[in-house]
Amino acid sequence: MLQWGTLLHMLNYLILVYVPYLAIQQTVNSVVSWSAPSNQPDIPGIPPVSSAGDLGACTSASLSFVDMFANKDDDQEWFLPKPVKPVKKQIRTSVRRIVGGNKSADLKVKACAGSTEWHIFAGRLDPATTVEDLTDMLTLKNIKVHSCSMLKKTEDWHHRFAAFRVVVDVRDKDNVFDGSVWPIGADVRDWWFSSKQS
Repeated sequence: MLQWGTLLHMLNYLILVYVPYLAIQQTVNSVVSWSAPSNQPDIPGIPPVSSAGDLGACTSASLSFVDMFANKDDDQEWFLPKPVKPVKKQIRTSVRRIVGGNKSADLKVKACAGSTEWHIFAGRLDPATTVEDLTDMLTLKNIKVHSCSMLKKTEDWHHRFAAFRVVVDVRDKDNVFDGSVWPIGADVRDWWFSSKQS
C-alpha cells in the first residue's frame, strides 16, 4: 500500500510535468490537425495518425513537432533528410624552390641578373612633404634612393596626406622597413604592381 507522502509526491510530479505537457500537446495537435488529411477525425488529446506510406521509411505515428515540419517538402509529401556528403580535404604539397649559388665561370647556362631596385609605397605623410624632403630623410639613414615621385591626388581625401612611390637599392629593402626610419603614423608597404602598371 502506498504511503501518503509518496502519493502526494507522485501527484505533485504529475501536476508539474504532465499539465505543461498537455498544453504543449494541445498546441501541437491544433497545428497537426490543420495539415492532417480530411478523412481523419480530430480527437482532442490524440494526434492524427498518418499511414506508413505517408511517412516514407519512418513508421512511428508519434513524430515530434520539429520532425514533422523539418521533413515536409513543398508538395506536402513526407521524406527523409538528405544525407550530408563528406567534404574531401585537399592536401597541398609544398613547392620546392632553391636559388642557385654556383659562381663557376665555366657554366654554359647563365642566370639573368636580378633587379637592383626595390619599390615601396610611403603614405599618410604630412601634405607639405616634398620629394626632396623624403629623399633627404632616407639618404641620411644610409638608404640609397634611386627615384622618388609623389602620387597623384585623385580623390578629395587624398589632399589630407602625401603619398609617394619610392625606389631604393635592393640591398636596402630591409633597412627601409625599419620603423625607426619613418615618422610615427606613416604607412610604408611594398609596392603592389597590377597588370596595368609598369
